[in-house]
Amino acid sequence: MQARIDRGAAEGEARGLVRALTRLLENRLGWLPSPIRSRITVAVPTELDAWLTPSLDAQSLADVFPDLDRG
Repeated sequence: MQARIDRGAAEGEARGLVRALTRLLENRLGWLPSPIRSRITVAVPTELDAWLTPSLDAQSLADVFPDLDRG
């Protein structure tokens, strides 16, 4: 039972991070391309956390996702 509660809490936290990151990026940069939206949606919480801080003052998606520049 506790494992189910823990998993549910982790899933809820991840959904909240997805919403927060998506909203933050949209407010800063405007419309998000589908590949970025999909990338955020399937990300694990550690990735979402890593993207959140640079999103606060990002001027472009490459500021948050540096590997975009690598093609």
